[in-house]
Amino acid sequence: MPRQIHAEDVQAVQKQLIATLVLVVVCSRQSLAQPEADGPATCVNQIQQVPNETRVHIPEDQTPVYLANPPVSGEHYEIWARWQIHTVPLARGYWVHNLEHGGVVFLYRPDAPQALIDALVRVYNAIPNDDGCDHRRTVLTADPLLDVPWAVTVSGPEISADDLGVGYQIKADCIDSEAALVAFAVQYRNNSVESACDEGFIP
Repeated sequence: MPRQIHAEDVQAVQKQLIATLVLVVVCSRQSLAQPEADGPATCVNQIQQVPNETRVHIPEDQTPVYLANPPVSGEHYEIWARWQIHTVPLARGYWVHNLEHGGVVFLYRPDAPQALIDALVRVYNAIPNDDGCDHRRTVLTADPLLDVPWAVTVSGPEISADDLGVGYQIKADCIDSEAALVAFAVQYRNNSVESACDEGFIP
């Protein structure tokens, strides 16, 4: 004789299906967010040395040219950007001048995942003010010329007229540790040829 299906059985099956669907949705969201904000287990944020380039002022109607992407130094405009989070992308000629003043510049491509951008904002906000300055000596801006989702760049000291020294950068498509990026900014800022704390003019 066929087993009779009761309403209670149907409700139990429905509850189990709903619970399973909720679990799948939660796990799916976690798996999507993990690589963007915190990075997968294989995420690597390696500090690279990049040769400093010759520093020279150019007119604002000219487009600067750099050997590295992003640059750690090089030609730039006479005025520099404000030490802040910029919601409108800055032209490179402005923030490269910030690098000359010992600044650390965090960059992201405009099409980067929002979770990654949010992580960079948290990093910026966690950086303490530089000694003697009323700001972090740090800039965060979008950069459509980046060849990776995000990067951070900073100039290093020049050794001599014949040896321009090196700067430092990290380029990646994920963030391994937000705390490590805060430490990077504190360690490498204010090591360029100029140490001016003056506020910028852009925007």
